[in-house]
Amino acid sequence: MSAPKAYPGRGTQIAFSLDGQNFTPMPQLEKFEKTGSKTDYDDVTCLDSPGSNKYWQPVVVENGDYSAEGSYDPGNAGITQMQANQQALALIYYKITLIDGTTLTGQCSVSQFEAPKIDRYKANRFSFQVKIFGVEVLTPQGGQPINV
Repeated sequence: MSAPKAYPGRGTQIAFSLDGQNFTPMPQLEKFEKTGSKTDYDDVTCLDSPGSNKYWQPVVVENGDYSAEGSYDPGNAGITQMQANQQALALIYYKITLIDGTTLTGQCSVSQFEAPKIDRYKANRFSFQVKIFGVEVLTPQGGQPINV
């Protein structure tokens, strides 16, 4: 059995694209995290159900979302484009490249954008959140794509 691998978050690259081909890196990020996916169920218990147990039918998967935070630079088009994408209700592509070369790709929509956040003791901040649409594809370095 091989030892588990762990990598620092520093060096991870997050990029967005309108066409799925030309990705623009999102600069100045200090935090980037994903919520887990979840499945919603309908209660399909009926009079013919045996015993006293409830019976559930899976109906829809919510793929989660990514949220991020970093230093705000209003002159950086990568940051201000996120707000433009939100205003346009655009469906955009994302590509996350981990330090080991593994990539995560998919489509998303900007659900929240906040800037600038001002604190006299800190650099101006911004944050955003994107909702994932459809299946996210994980491609390990040198491996085959996996739908997750």
